[in-house]
Amino acid sequence: MSDELENKNISESAAPRDFIRQIIDEDLSTWKNGTKVLTRFPPEPNGYLHIGHAKSICLNFGIGIEYNGKTNLRFDDTNPSKEETEYVDSIMEDIRWLGFDWGTGLFYASDYFDKLYEFAETLILKGKAFVCELSADDMRHYRGTLTEPGKESPYRGRGIDENLDLFRRMKAGEFPDGSKTLRAKIDMNSPNINLRDPVIYRIMRAHHHRTGDNWCIYPMYDYAHALSDMLEGITHSICTLEFEDHRPLYDWILDTLETPCHPQQIEFARLNLNYTIMSKRKLNELVTKGYVNGWDDPRMPTIAGLRRRGYTPEAIRNLAERVGVAKRESIIDVALLEFSIREDLNKHAERVTAVINPLKVLITNYPDDQEEFMDFTINPEEPEKGSRKVPFSRELYIEREDFMEEPVKGYFRLFPGNEVRLRWAYFCQMYRF
Repeated sequence: MSDELENKNISESAAPRDFIRQIIDEDLSTWKNGTKVLTRFPPEPNGYLHIGHAKSICLNFGIGIEYNGKTNLRFDDTNPSKEETEYVDSIMEDIRWLGFDWGTGLFYASDYFDKLYEFAETLILKGKAFVCELSADDMRHYRGTLTEPGKESPYRGRGIDENLDLFRRMKAGEFPDGSKTLRAKIDMNSPNINLRDPVIYRIMRAHHHRTGDNWCIYPMYDYAHALSDMLEGITHSICTLEFEDHRPLYDWILDTLETPCHPQQIEFARLNLNYTIMSKRKLNELVTKGYVNGWDDPRMPTIAGLRRRGYTPEAIRNLAERVGVAKRESIIDVALLEFSIREDLNKHAERVTAVINPLKVLITNYPDDQEEFMDFTINPEEPEKGSRKVPFSRELYIEREDFMEEPVKGYFRLFPGNEVRLRWAYFCQMYRF
């Protein structure tokens, strides 16, 4: 972790507190979740991270730093059909490049597969989960709509012993993929569709990048996410706004299982840039169909692509800070991202010169056999970097576009009769012969 980030704390910030930090401040004042703050960043290893993820990274890790707490990196590897070790490695590289470090807090949802399975059996024993044999289409039909209640599955009334036996046989691999699911038994009449007996386990025979072929049933994200947060002792589970409707399910799982720790889920608006694809699924399509040369193609809005394009981690962190933390969705102009990199490069980039399309200039009143070295400032914004020596002689080369024999209105560069200043050198005037 960089010194710049380590030295940043609450007392140094004079800016108004965003609503998430206000919640954390209140929780700490009442010891609601103890005296330490523990957040987490839970990416799915099914693609490279993009600029939208950078905001979540900066927020979660930034809060951990500000409150002298910790931030875990936990991979949500519950869908092995789309996950690869390459994505795990790229995510780690991106987070480190942005200037953050999870220390010893590296976890995977797959670390908890045994415990998640035990919790599922506990839900069955409590009469709060059942094995369902509805197809995906039938389940969608039974779920109802936003204006109409759902309809209970014909398998909802199975007894505890039968459900437990079927679930154990699912784990043992006796049934084909998609033939059975384990669903939470909540309320099919709930106005929140996420509470209408959601699936918490499904059968999926796919090789897992960490557990191999040990499992043929995998937990769903909402179920695994809540319990993984609890097992790690997360105090504040910070999610993007699309998970707001999932929070009642998050709380139901933890309350029903009477877990000793109940993290608080808080939602914020994700980062949206205009003219920019922010869907990992669509970005993956660009890669797989060969429209771009990989996830790190400089044309891609991935963190790896921005890095190859020349963006700096400071510029991206500054963008996240400028955008701030809000509760309402909005679209940020991509010009703000471009301004962030220009501002950072202006402060820190070393100045160099190059002539791409040269035009020879002859200084007629400069000695033919003389040469001197001019001091070119490396960066005017950082004078402590000093200067470098650049030779000056009778023959020079300038960009062809910096000269115009018949200047247009508003042209102030070199043309017959005009005087210009050569950067870090002498004034020069052109005469027409």
